[in-house]
Amino acid sequence: MFRAWIVFLGMGMLIGLVGCDSEPSSENVSEILKENARKKAEYLEKGNQIAKASFEALSGKLKNTIATDGIEGAIRTCNIHASPLVDSLSNEYGATIKRTSLKIRNEVNSPSPDEKHILKLYSRAKDANETLMPIVLLDSNWVSFYSPILVKPICLNCHGEPNQDLDISTIDLLRSMYPTDRAYGYKEDELRGIWSIKFESD
Repeated sequence: MFRAWIVFLGMGMLIGLVGCDSEPSSENVSEILKENARKKAEYLEKGNQIAKASFEALSGKLKNTIATDGIEGAIRTCNIHASPLVDSLSNEYGATIKRTSLKIRNEVNSPSPDEKHILKLYSRAKDANETLMPIVLLDSNWVSFYSPILVKPICLNCHGEPNQDLDISTIDLLRSMYPTDRAYGYKEDELRGIWSIKFESD
């Protein structure tokens, strides 16, 4: 009985773990690799589409709120509307969408052991000045898609250096809403976290 579990790592690596009761022929291995390549492209496209839609929905909401109600208004909006907005997109795409980080603001976004491992991989790659690419993990039933979130200038309004990017009133508001907040002290282009997206495989 042939069974395969394939891991695609977007940073230039492809690992295939294949188990079977009999040695597969070179022709079978070639077909498996072709099918894996096709699935990789398909799942990368879908994961990127979901991540992009999620980012645009959240950033658009925040930009509009900043324009009308300032940074503190955006923080309150994020606190109230971010999770329902992501849940709505999860339902729309038939996926589980999550943002997580090694330095979280909201406890509900704490990374799972698998997500923590991916975050550490990205962190090491970033420290080595490597280009961060999406990662796809594929098994027989589910696809796990991960994509890096880098700090943009707008992010510094809520995640930057205290008393430099964040003023006292912003710091006080964040502390009142998120007593265990660790999601600050970032600089532009640093790794903020990841999109963690799961959906059923074909």
